[in-house]
Amino acid sequence: MMCLKQESRGRRFTAHAFTLIELLVVIAIIAILAAILFPVFAQAREKARQTTCLSNLKQIGLGVMQYVQDYDECFPHQNFDYRETPGRAEWNPFTWKEMIEPYVKNGYQWNAWGSTNNTPVLMAAGNIWICPSIPAPEAWRTYGGHDTLFRPMFRGDDYEGFYAAWKGGDASVVLPPTGMSDMNSPANTIMVGENGYVYAWNNTGNGLIADWWWHGGAVYPPIFTGQDSGTVIWSGDVAENPPPGDAWIYQVMPRHRHSGVGNFAFADGHVKAMAKGQINWCRHFYFRGLRNNWNQEDMSWIFDNTWDAPCSQWRGDHF
Repeated sequence: MMCLKQESRGRRFTAHAFTLIELLVVIAIIAILAAILFPVFAQAREKARQTTCLSNLKQIGLGVMQYVQDYDECFPHQNFDYRETPGRAEWNPFTWKEMIEPYVKNGYQWNAWGSTNNTPVLMAAGNIWICPSIPAPEAWRTYGGHDTLFRPMFRGDDYEGFYAAWKGGDASVVLPPTGMSDMNSPANTIMVGENGYVYAWNNTGNGLIADWWWHGGAVYPPIFTGQDSGTVIWSGDVAENPPPGDAWIYQVMPRHRHSGVGNFAFADGHVKAMAKGQINWCRHFYFRGLRNNWNQEDMSWIFDNTWDAPCSQWRGDHF
């Protein structure tokens, strides 16, 4: 049997090139797809960072809960007086973060630069103490604890309670730690959360301020929720150098780094993401045992329902 070979001689195949218009159409389609997809990819990356941040707070919250179980149902103090921890620099007191180290382990360093005599001291720094969404690569911790739940050791007028003894505080009056029995609604009380970063100071605060005045926007009557509340006005990082006079309040206010959402650990150990403007001092910072750090005033008056008290509508949450 004979195979026949088809003769292709004489046939011509013409290759067609893209015209300029066709190339422009393709480029335009690619640009449109990129414009649509790149924000989606950015949001996905930010969501992943938010999840890591939430995981950090979960570990920190569980560490605090274990501490509470071991220490007679009491929360750690905000810090020790620096004079009771020889060798530590005044700006680097032994705080609640170092107190929970046996339960957390992850995110601690022995650093000589935090001491007065070049002897390394234990510091909570790096790893789980840093939110991955913070833009400052030199940051070493970005979470703060409720500064009245984690009560300062001494009575004094100081926003974080760190240096109350030498800023006019009464060092003869040692404040007892907050007990779990003081908490009427631990599942609603913010315990630890993200706070603002001041670039010039290379730091965030160690505490989340629990003063109703600042949460209320520093006005009376206070505005505790929404765009005019203190947790929105002062939610941010401070890049100016030198920093403005109110930079300190950014360090101790809740920060919402994740596309307008912040992560928080609550006093029962659970964690939750909250949108900017959602935090309400009357519900999320006040607890029945709360007293002002600077004068130990009982703050229950702010819930009085016999007059138009600022938190009277939330009285049922606590009393």
